[in-house]
Amino acid sequence: MRGRVTLGLNLEISSDGNLVILDGQKQIVWSINLSSSVANRSAVLLDTGNLVLQDDSNNTKYVWESFQHASDYWLEKMKITGLGMNEKNILTSWTSPDDPTPGSFTMTIEPSNVPQSFVWKDGDPFWRSGPWNGSIFTGIPDMSSEDGYGVKVVSDSPETAYAIYTHPYPSFLFHYFLNS
Repeated sequence: MRGRVTLGLNLEISSDGNLVILDGQKQIVWSINLSSSVANRSAVLLDTGNLVLQDDSNNTKYVWESFQHASDYWLEKMKITGLGMNEKNILTSWTSPDDPTPGSFTMTIEPSNVPQSFVWKDGDPFWRSGPWNGSIFTGIPDMSSEDGYGVKVVSDSPETAYAIYTHPYPSFLFHYFLNS
């Protein structure tokens, strides 16, 4: 039986109000790098899985949220957008199951005239879902219009689109995952 390895990482709110991860030597290994300095903040993990940093003087105002910075998991109510969008939020695979650095694969929703989902490999198209017809992606054979896997694509204009999903059974924990 193997022993458990402890990395000694700590999640903290720094004196300038940024959410940071510190290593065992108290060196910053990751930060959200907000430019505004506010000391009165708290981090909250919502029931949705969204980790938010909120301004404690206004509990309804999030100054940062993990759902706007997707990694390799797509969680319920998280918006996935496209590469060319102003507020892009794309899935990115890890390099390998043991290496969390950004890998070769990304998943986006591309608006064009009719939105489609793409998986890209090193920036080149690797797979596409087919067009969104208002209920399903037409290129996914098992996707039925009855449930559409809970996926909904919103396209406000030809230049913008995002995908979001809600699982039809709220008691289930469900996610999509882009692996290496």
